[in-house]
Amino acid sequence: MGAIAGVINWRSDSGGTGISQLETNLARITTQMGKIGAGDRKTWSDGPAALSFQPTAPDSIEAGSLAHDSEARLTIVGDVRLDNREELCDQLSVPADRRASISDAALILLAYRKWEFECPDHLLGDFAFAIWDESNRRLFAARDLAGVRPFYYHVDDRQFVFASDLPAVSAAEGVPWELRDGYSTARGGERDPAPTAFATIRRLPQHHAMVVTEDGIRTFAWWSPERVPEVRHQSDADYVEALRGLLHQAVACRLPESGRVAAHLSGGISSSSVATIASQLAHQGGQDLSFLHALPRDATPLVPKDERRLVKAIINQEGRTCHDAPSMTPFTAAWTRIRHIGDRQPGIQLREPLTRRTATEHGAHILLTGLGGSGLATYPGSHDQHLYEGSPLRWLSFFREYALLHNRPIVGAIVSKSHLGRIPRKLRKFCRGQFRNPSKGRLQQEGSIWREDSLYRPDTDGSQMSLWNQFITRPTNSVREVHIRRLCGADLVSALEGWTINGWSEQVQYRHPMLDRRLIEFVMGIPGSLLCHHGHMCWLVREAMKDILPNAWGPFAKPALQQDRTRLNAEFDRDVARPLFTELLSEDWNWQCIDPAGVQRVMDSNKNSGSWWGGPVSALRIEMFLNRDLERSVLDRLTEWEARGTVEFSVLRRASA
Repeated sequence: MGAIAGVINWRSDSGGTGISQLETNLARITTQMGKIGAGDRKTWSDGPAALSFQPTAPDSIEAGSLAHDSEARLTIVGDVRLDNREELCDQLSVPADRRASISDAALILLAYRKWEFECPDHLLGDFAFAIWDESNRRLFAARDLAGVRPFYYHVDDRQFVFASDLPAVSAAEGVPWELRDGYSTARGGERDPAPTAFATIRRLPQHHAMVVTEDGIRTFAWWSPERVPEVRHQSDADYVEALRGLLHQAVACRLPESGRVAAHLSGGISSSSVATIASQLAHQGGQDLSFLHALPRDATPLVPKDERRLVKAIINQEGRTCHDAPSMTPFTAAWTRIRHIGDRQPGIQLREPLTRRTATEHGAHILLTGLGGSGLATYPGSHDQHLYEGSPLRWLSFFREYALLHNRPIVGAIVSKSHLGRIPRKLRKFCRGQFRNPSKGRLQQEGSIWREDSLYRPDTDGSQMSLWNQFITRPTNSVREVHIRRLCGADLVSALEGWTINGWSEQVQYRHPMLDRRLIEFVMGIPGSLLCHHGHMCWLVREAMKDILPNAWGPFAKPALQQDRTRLNAEFDRDVARPLFTELLSEDWNWQCIDPAGVQRVMDSNKNSGSWWGGPVSALRIEMFLNRDLERSVLDRLTEWEARGTVEFSVLRRASA
């Protein structure tokens, strides 16, 4: 695994200054990437193009890197893991004696020679690559279907710069360090995945490719959900059997032939399925596999329908070791929540840094996750379909499971998930509190439930609430629409980039079987009603895993996680957020975007609340980006407070430095 980068400087052909600028820019980019690397980088340059590959693991987990075809005058740099090598070798007529040694990157070069711009559609796996086509003086780049491997770029009238790491792109000469208008209000649910936090840096969207020439760039989708064919079988049992086979296939191709592997095991249907299948395949193949849990399993007493009961049953059934990540302190949470936007963007789940570190402490550098399953293969289904099918008992059964999963009364589940989503906006103002807007209600109120734009100065982009309103998720009855929004929006790809980039700091590679292309296309092609069938959430996956999991999976409550979250939020409020904002607001800072009076109002109206700080912390991160003196002051304070009684924060801080 590794990070890729490159520069295309169209003026470098003239020699002199152009070549010097090309070499300088590549050096600046690779120096930035070297901060996350774990080995000697490889570089190549010729004419207007320069490419670089920076390993992010001490030993090569996979055959990405640079490859050159002198006959075709093609050069590729790629972060690649292919699942269909044998099929590609057959299609590309690779001799039998070369198949074991040819790299994934070299295979893609052969695919490009045969299919050109259509080559990504023939690839299965996780990839981000760029091919310099010297004969045609163009660069061709592509990303995998879900966007597991990152690809950022900047383009102007002089150069095209790309890299796996956003700060590496921003390190290039001539790339402005400016925040994008509207970024502070568009924190979630964005439909366009291309924009980043920076005004002049964009991402190549998932399942997209681009062609870069001196005349400009052209971006196009090489895969589209509209082209996914329907999948129809004769019986429910046939669908179940087909899904079971695809789940095994998705996990099997992500297990390495050697080395230690860890699998997330939370007790949810996605991670439980991946971990159990991986364990059984590892028993057959002799791989060394262990489980990971995000917090100590004995943190709180067990309750009925506790997800830890399933975790324990899986551990006992498989005979595997399960390593628990330590509990978070307010300061470990601080480093995840309060940080420079460009340091280790985008974000990652709060507890994942400690979980990842637990894996590496036990020698595992490949982590299997269930990420992506909840919006696709394990999408719980829609309550509406049971009403429209004339099945009120199934409708109630669905809400019983939903209420248990979210630890709330069934009446509250029905109100929050169905009816309030249909209340006209004009009538919501007569509802109480967060019910005025069920999707983003906390952002619409004053007082204890405040408007987020009140935290920002009126002359900054924080007041542009219209940007937020257009991203509010509207209720939908179509499972396919949910799948398309999940695959084509910004939320999933941002999360995947966060997992990948943050994993580099611990020399870890994440692999996500639930995002296997064959599995995704199967789930999108079958009737949506199968995912929520007979009044049961995740019915199809539950049936497919019935004889694999130790007992029939059902929605499990998460008391340990919920109680730990409550504890952590209260401690973060007491030890970090409130004292930090109290000190900062009492000092004479030249605030660039924050309205100090607005933040003070939020603090004053939430004196007895431990979760008021979400909006102010988001605003502070943006302020730290715009004000480097403030950034240093905040981090120095956290370092000083950390020294009084915790060590985990310093470990995470050093890893992200």
